Amino acid sequence: MKPTLVKKGETWIKRKKDKVVWEYNKGQFDKVDIAKTKVIGRYPEAGWAANKVSTMLYYLLSGSAILTLEAGEKFRMKSDNVFILPPNTWYSIDGKFEALMVCSPVWTSDQSIKKD
Repeated sequence: MKPTLVKKGETWIKRKKDKVVWEYNKGQFDKVDIAKTKVIGRYPEAGWAANKVSTMLYYLLSGSAILTLEAGEKFRMKSDNVFILPPNTWYSIDGKFEALMVCSPVWTSDQSIKKD
């Protein structure tokens, strides 16, 4: 891989109810990737989410959130906090925030899993 500048206008954007994700990896990265997300509400809307392969880092840029693990632990997050989620960690996140999400190895949609 060579040094690369990726501008916001070169991202792909995924929009859902109360959530927007700007994905900065269009296949040029293979070890790590980064996305910016803006969330108002809960993700996932119900149940739990996990990543089967990647370690995920949530870095809150602004706002606040409560990240809840399936085991019942709750973590109150605010700007400049980082939460690290190892693979296969079931979680939900609720709040009004903007965050950077860093994944290693690179995130792919088939790694994302959800359950009730």
